[in-house]
Amino acid sequence: DTEEAALLRDMDAMTRGERTVVVEQLQVKATERDIKHFFKQVCKVKDVSLLRDKISHRSKGIAYVELETLGDRDAALQLNGTSFVFRDGKKGFPCVVKQSEAEKNFTH
Repeated sequence: DTEEAALLRDMDAMTRGERTVVVEQLQVKATERDIKHFFKQVCKVKDVSLLRDKISHRSKGIAYVELETLGDRDAALQLNGTSFVFRDGKKGFPCVVKQSEAEKNFTH
């Protein structure tokens, strides 16, 4: 591991909360792949975490989407209020896209 690689990992970890958006009002049948596809129309997605019920494993209709860059976040936020589009092209309901408030979990 080089010092440069370690620095990049640290920078990535420090900006993760700022690069993450929350998507709400997703249809239950939306998958991580569908969500990634929806956002790829405007930005680069690094990771998708779909919240699921612990017992039934059904979607709760909420996902955290980690984006590649801070610039991607601004593009992703433009999708707020637009109809969700599944990978097969079918349109779903309008979804809510907003900035994650993960930074509130850290003590200063």
